[in-house]
Amino acid sequence: MDVQTPPECGAIHPQEGDTAADAPAGYVTMWADFFGVCNLRLPLTVFVAEVLEWYKIHISQLSPFGMIRV
Repeated sequence: MDVQTPPECGAIHPQEGDTAADAPAGYVTMWADFFGVCNLRLPLTVFVAEVLEWYKIHISQLSPFGMIRV
């Protein structure tokens, strides 16, 4: 999937060989499918933020399949 990210978002795309654990300090690893398949939009809605808080999970802990359930 070819993802086009507007420069004002400040997103950093991984280099070949990087893993999710290689995200720089202050950044969060997210699946590109969150935005296409799961219809996630930034900034997060209050509902999504409250669901994450309720279950005490970080968005980086969700897979696209988990995000669809939210």
